Amino acid sequence: MKRERIAAQPVSWGINYLPGWGRMVGADRILREVKELGLNALEYQPGLFPEDAGAARRLFAESGIRPAAGWIPVALAQRDRAEELERFRAAVRFVSALGAPIATIGAAGPGGDFEERVELGDREWGYLTTGLDEISEIAAEHGVEVALHPHVGTAVEREADIERVLGTSSVSFCFDAGHIAAAGGDAVRIARLIAPRTVHLHLKDVDAEINRRLVDGEIGWAEAVGQGVFTPLGQGDLDLRAILTAFAEYEGAVVIEQDIRLLEDGSGPEQDPFANMKTSIEFLEEVA
Repeated sequence: MKRERIAAQPVSWGINYLPGWGRMVGADRILREVKELGLNALEYQPGLFPEDAGAARRLFAESGIRPAAGWIPVALAQRDRAEELERFRAAVRFVSALGAPIATIGAAGPGGDFEERVELGDREWGYLTTGLDEISEIAAEHGVEVALHPHVGTAVEREADIERVLGTSSVSFCFDAGHIAAAGGDAVRIARLIAPRTVHLHLKDVDAEINRRLVDGEIGWAEAVGQGVFTPLGQGDLDLRAILTAFAEYEGAVVIEQDIRLLEDGSGPEQDPFANMKTSIEFLEEVA
């Protein structure tokens, strides 16, 4: 795989807007290291870049890096969602002004910390799936494509959730190998299932033993990430070659997204974001 197709995600440097996540590094360092790695694209992450779209866009441009996508958690599983749709409209205007072609969407719940699954009844599922089509149309008005990101701690995380959305909504997908596995799913099967509807791709590898503890409820999401549930590509237990084969016809960006935490107390595995990224890039160049 040529490096022109590979993009990075700031969480690979430990960036996360959730309180208490860990030590945060600056946007300047991340943009510089992305460039040093030979990449030209990075996803927008809330909490890292300026809140003004023009200022954020200039920061990308001055670094010679393009914004690959922007993340928007959105709660749609309720009948009266006018306020949430307006919030989404404002967020997608920001993504458009930034110059990103994709808005990755998480079907978030009230807490938004991804520690607990969002459980829905049949009526709420109906609201969610029609809402996904609504926000896809809103985003298209701004030249942005919505990609639903099945994500741990949201309403769409398990295989059955994904299959339900496939059958009831026309929304496109962001496939994330690690989140499928972290929800107890078969990442290879889901890759084959949603490849025709996938417009954005996140790759991470998984430590099977830590992931088992997460799936079994022995540890939570943030704790699992802190313990190193996600590894550089090729150093974990996912069959990434089979996943990449499922996306043989996919022509979009391939985003390396190794969620890590740079814990203030020094607990957890030692993390070198630059070295992690280099290992993952070399894996993709070798196998894809």
